[in-house]
Amino acid sequence: GGLKVACVGKKTSARLERLGVPVALTPERYVAEGLIEAPEAYELRGARVLFPRALKAREWLPEQLKSRGALLELIPAYQTLERPLSEAQRLRLNAPPTPQRPLRLLTFTADSTARAQISDLIAHLPHPMRPFEWAEVCVIGPVVARFFEARGLQISALATPHTTEGLTQAFAEAIEARAPGAQFGFSQPI
Repeated sequence: GGLKVACVGKKTSARLERLGVPVALTPERYVAEGLIEAPEAYELRGARVLFPRALKAREWLPEQLKSRGALLELIPAYQTLERPLSEAQRLRLNAPPTPQRPLRLLTFTADSTARAQISDLIAHLPHPMRPFEWAEVCVIGPVVARFFEARGLQISALATPHTTEGLTQAFAEAIEARAPGAQFGFSQPI
């Protein structure tokens, strides 16, 4: 009995622990599917589950919790807002690689940001997928990877683990594979 807290990621778990909230479950894989794979997720019949999440989110996890008998209360805790690209950003994205800028990295941490950026490109560029042909696309997790694959777009790297640290390592490895021994720095973000 009593209150039990589950978190998808280790940073959320650590933050809650620092605030004095004990975390009963943090899955090995930092994705929603990891929560359901944990043995603790199988005894949910009649359990009241408060689920704070984004206003717009995948329904997979709530459906899984309900199918295991959880009494679910979904609470929108935040909303992802779409920010259109500026004309200058679109031009930089649409420009082919040059000797001065031979490599372009695009990183995505959520399918919602990928969807918003692709929608913006489709609305404003004659060849909206061209920037993705010229770039190394690194994604944080399998949901974002599936989003790109469903649109016939290749990804260069998938973060493992599915954290910002894993994403940083994944794009460093993508750069090393593309330009061995290259030193790199960060210029203007797109």
